[in-house]
Amino acid sequence: MSYVIGVRSTLERVLVAKEAAVAIDLQGIKIGLDGVPTGFEAADLQDVSLKDADASFAQFSCSFSRANFQSSIFAQSVFDTCRFKDAKFSECDFSDSKINNPTL
Repeated sequence: MSYVIGVRSTLERVLVAKEAAVAIDLQGIKIGLDGVPTGFEAADLQDVSLKDADASFAQFSCSFSRANFQSSIFAQSVFDTCRFKDAKFSECDFSDSKINNPTL
């Protein structure tokens, strides 16, 4: 909980305002699932642009449409029923991740 309080402004800029960001820590975050941080229940990664982000161990059930990720880490993450239309992932690490029922 204190982690979310400490990064709330960063999460708002990225998930709500869709501002581009570099080197943010999203390790273990949940988006679109039970346990999502309060205030981000409707958040998604649609139209988000991130570089060098670390989303290891994250759990997603949301849209990534038109998102752009460069050199980001998604190791051991779960993508459940995510939409990836026109999303771009360049030089990203998906080691041991699971992608279930995607929409491409």
